[in-house]
Amino acid sequence: MAFDEVKFEAAKAAAPYVHARLAAVEHSGSIGVKNASEVTDDELANIAAGSSEGTSEAPVDKTQLN
Repeated sequence: MAFDEVKFEAAKAAAPYVHARLAAVEHSGSIGVKNASEVTDDELANIAAGSSEGTSEAPVDKTQLN
């Protein structure tokens, strides 16, 4: 067996341990849609801070809001 063939076979054997297989995922939550004109300044601040509904509120400096 040539050296390149040995390397290829070794890579094939190691692949399942190096590269994880993709798995099917089922979404169990809900995705809500809200009209942008109905979003409050506090909600916008939470979104900008990377928060989502149900998490702690982001610090809001009301002077920085339009």
